[in-house]
Amino acid sequence: MRKIIIVGGGILGMSTAYELSKSDADVVVVDRQDAGQATRAAAGIICPWLSQRRNKDWYTLVKNGAAYYPKLVAELSSIRNDDTGFYRSGAIALSPTKEKRDQMHERAKKKRLDAPEIGALIPLDRDNFADYTTVTPVEPYGLYVKGGARVDGEKLVNNLRIQAEANGVTMLHANATINESGELFVDGERLEADQIVLTAGAWANEWLHTLNLQPIVSHQKAEIIHLASPMFTEDSPVLIPQGTQYIVPFSNEKIIVGTTHTDTEKFDPTPTREGFETILEQCYESFPSLTDAEVVGARVGFRPYTENFLPAFGPVPSFPHILFANGLGSTGLTMGPYLGTVLSSMALGHAPDLDTSRYAPDFKPTMSQ
Repeated sequence: MRKIIIVGGGILGMSTAYELSKSDADVVVVDRQDAGQATRAAAGIICPWLSQRRNKDWYTLVKNGAAYYPKLVAELSSIRNDDTGFYRSGAIALSPTKEKRDQMHERAKKKRLDAPEIGALIPLDRDNFADYTTVTPVEPYGLYVKGGARVDGEKLVNNLRIQAEANGVTMLHANATINESGELFVDGERLEADQIVLTAGAWANEWLHTLNLQPIVSHQKAEIIHLASPMFTEDSPVLIPQGTQYIVPFSNEKIIVGTTHTDTEKFDPTPTREGFETILEQCYESFPSLTDAEVVGARVGFRPYTENFLPAFGPVPSFPHILFANGLGSTGLTMGPYLGTVLSSMALGHAPDLDTSRYAPDFKPTMSQ
């Protein structure tokens, strides 16, 4: 029986574990549960089709990721009658001018040709905003995307973990390390594995350093705020103004507002006053009616990204038994479950339905090598 050990229990690691649990492999997940894990502090907007990023390899991952969700959710729901954290609420992308909204509409219609899950696209203005949202934005135009969705990352990861364990996966809350020979240790005890899948997020450079490889992962400190407002219900659509901010409504009048993108080398999970004030200021500028919303919490996560902001995954040079995967950035919840199917195939020695050479990590030896 093939033994596979996954290091890191975020969305990528648990998605991979869940997919592997359907095979006859002996699967173990080792997770330190570090404070600031990106998955558990993410809002989870599934609406990648409106992005203007020109990188086709990145778009392939997010498009496939959005398309994979209905299959995954149906599968999990058929096994466990529980809330998976995923809900197709629709999304509204806002625009300051009619011209820009119409350009966005045309781009989305073209992408819908090979992404039918986008669904209906409805141009919005002051005359029909109220038909789709109870909050009036400052920006006067928008595009409603019926296929847009939200996902609670923590709920989804818990669902994947529970079902993976039910299928025989072993979960260890422990510290996994490696030596220069590529041997794995869990809390100091050597563990044999045919394949190691390293999905350690922002902390992955610890391993690369030991293997005498230069770091290829950087991270940003992302802060989000939880608000409570009776203006929203669980059926309210995700709201996406221009820029990097968003509003994601969840159940019980809870909404998530974000986010910051602070480059850092530290791992301090403490919310900052600057981040708090920046998020609320942007929120109130776009949605003045939310100034009366109650602040009920805040979360911090560390988003890993690579130099070219494209996820990197593939075997580590000189250590073919180590499969490295990282750099999902702010779209981890969109592409993570789909990438779990890709990593599962690679770990089992099968060919995935993706040209993985496009995402091979650019590993370089340390200067001492």
